[in-house]
Amino acid sequence: MMNRLGLMTATTILVTAGCATAPQQPSAVSGTTANRVVTATAWAKGSDAYAVGRIAAESLKLQLGGVEPHVVVLAECFEEKSDKAKAAKGVASVFGKDRIVGLATYGLYTREGVVERDGVGLLALGGNGISVRTAFVPKQNSVGLEQESVELKDALGAVGRKLADQLPVTDRSRLMIVMADTHSPKNQLLLDGIQSVVGTQFPVTGGSVNKNPGMNFIHWRGGLYADAAVALMIDGSISVAQSGAQAKDNQAVLDTAKQVASALRDQSSRQEHLFLAFDCTGRKGKLENMDDGLNALKEGFGTKRLDNGNLKTGIDPQIFGVWCAGEIGCAEDSPHPQQPIGRGWHLMGTLIGWGSRVPSGRSAIPIYPSPEPTLGQFR
Repeated sequence: MMNRLGLMTATTILVTAGCATAPQQPSAVSGTTANRVVTATAWAKGSDAYAVGRIAAESLKLQLGGVEPHVVVLAECFEEKSDKAKAAKGVASVFGKDRIVGLATYGLYTREGVVERDGVGLLALGGNGISVRTAFVPKQNSVGLEQESVELKDALGAVGRKLADQLPVTDRSRLMIVMADTHSPKNQLLLDGIQSVVGTQFPVTGGSVNKNPGMNFIHWRGGLYADAAVALMIDGSISVAQSGAQAKDNQAVLDTAKQVASALRDQSSRQEHLFLAFDCTGRKGKLENMDDGLNALKEGFGTKRLDNGNLKTGIDPQIFGVWCAGEIGCAEDSPHPQQPIGRGWHLMGTLIGWGSRVPSGRSAIPIYPSPEPTLGQFR
């Protein structure tokens, strides 16, 4: 289907628009009208950054089926600042700029595939079963400060406290997502400030931007900001489980991806799932094949289908993963199993769940690929 710009929208399994491509990706929708959670992911890649951003956004909007997202998380992996801005502008042409937050990355992946460069990944969170609050610090005042200095610790601690103060924890608060220009090990200093407000065992996940000079940007409402930080607080009818692991060679990267996914799968009793992955670009560099990492996650979740479309075992979550320069989450080296930490070389996974699991014998997951999704189509 052509839009008024002559770009193909995501109505088929693979969408092609000159220099941009995007796969069809089903949304996850469940809950009653008064308590619905809606999530969707999309990606597109190509040399025309504006078209890539727009096509990804059009695909995302199609999947939302008329639901307006609370927030659109943007991950991009272009090299030039001008292309990063064009990609964000393309997304904003569909959703408006005020809902867009995100970060520059080293690549990204969803359940449908991997983007290593020149691409955009999007995550939408919507529905009246959740709400999303955002906070932004445009300047961390950390540039030029020595790694082990008191000045850096104080500066990033102050940023963490400022973010957390803008997002007070309530009895409905479930997860904080943090994205910042704080590559490992500076991410722990930022987290220390956050945890001084929210406590050490409140679920927090997130990642650091691409740390290469001229590429280290946070996206905030249509603007690009270096030395900045953004945070989201998700409130509502969801469950949250976290797991993480470190690896520094190809086989260990694959093994730990399976390990993290398997651990999270075993913790869930929900019907629908979204898996957030903040994944170290060092791990990416050790992979011999980028698709192997995604396939290892799917294997860990037990994503296998019978001929009738039912899952043989496990779950089939939506996936939104980014390769970054420092990760926040719970891992095997956390002081407490439920205490988030800031590290490098880690896959930090968070599984968000909602909806009651369907009775035994019914498929818990819609068959993929599917026709154009509409609200309420799934379940």
